[in-house]
Amino acid sequence: MQTQVRTFEANVEDRDEWVFKGAFVAIHTASESSQTTFESKDCTGNYTQEVSSHLIKYKAQFWKDKQTQLDGKPSRALYSKTFVDSDGDEVALDAEGVWEYNEIFTVDLENEQAKRISSNSGSSKEDTIFNLIEFDLKRRAEQ
Repeated sequence: MQTQVRTFEANVEDRDEWVFKGAFVAIHTASESSQTTFESKDCTGNYTQEVSSHLIKYKAQFWKDKQTQLDGKPSRALYSKTFVDSDGDEVALDAEGVWEYNEIFTVDLENEQAKRISSNSGSSKEDTIFNLIEFDLKRRAEQ
């Protein structure tokens, strides 16, 4: 199955903290995974079902605007930015640590708006994944 690359406009910040308002963003890679466990209490009756993990991860590229993309200029990678300690654990900004950059973003599926997007039964699974990614990326720019 072929799917058109998902693009949209969003405010983004590059690794050097330059802000690009209305940048033209393309989702480079999207990955959705979940683990479902079926367990019986005493090997009789019905299983209880539990989704123990559900993740959506993505990479995104951007151009400063749509025209730059149309002009054939190369895109730039977007980076997630977290403050980590020497063990690689995320810490508060006032703790000892350094900024770590990663091209892979993880959608915050616990966000209330993300939960509403997930429960929209009128969308296909594919549309829901990309809608969650778009929402997540735009939400990050507002923080």
